[in-house]
Amino acid sequence: MSLPQALKAVRHKEKDLYVVAFGDEIEVTFRLPSVRKARQYAMMLQIAEDIVLRSIVYEEIFRSITTDSFFKESNDIPAGIPESVSNLALYLSGMTSNEAALDLTDALLIKERNEKNLLLNFMQRTICGVFSGYTFEALDKLTYPEIVKIFVHAEQVLIEVGKIQQEWDIIGSMRGDEKQSKQNSINSQIMEDIHSYRDFDKPQGPNPMIEKLRKEAMERTMAEEEKYKEMRGRSQR
Repeated sequence: MSLPQALKAVRHKEKDLYVVAFGDEIEVTFRLPSVRKARQYAMMLQIAEDIVLRSIVYEEIFRSITTDSFFKESNDIPAGIPESVSNLALYLSGMTSNEAALDLTDALLIKERNEKNLLLNFMQRTICGVFSGYTFEALDKLTYPEIVKIFVHAEQVLIEVGKIQQEWDIIGSMRGDEKQSKQNSINSQIMEDIHSYRDFDKPQGPNPMIEKLRKEAMERTMAEEEKYKEMRGRSQR
């Protein structure tokens, strides 16, 4: 697959791009199908009665997931490529034997857990924890400066409601500056603060800010009631 084709594929969709090479000349770029489609494809392969029917299913899978227009339109695809790419896509979708699916899941869990404390992931988790309208998928579609901006707003909300005491010293902790050597790492900060803001929508105990607003509202209500009684008394005289 040529570089222009790869760039075109990245430009049109947000999902991860996979590349598999066949020798030194052929590279196939593809995206995984949804879990639902992968399950349907796997079932179709199971019920295919002979090699001809299976080949038709493999070709359909291949054309639906490849991002290269040449492979989508060509009737002269080298033998074995549709089957190999389709089986790889189904494997990466967890639609294989139970043992293979367990191995894949274990590898993915290790990968994701190793990346959980990356700076970007930390900011995304904080945003999603504070603003329920955001999802990781939605944040992945934003630019990096936009994510940083929203993170700062989320951080400020946590400060204002008393969930954290001050802004996180993220950069100092990541760089390991001598001045910050006594400060907690991002991971430690998360562990210390997570119990405070993970229940952001269900605050435990009275919130000073909310209590103040409630008291002021009650005082205004009582004042209005007294004013109304006074005006009503005058009208009856």
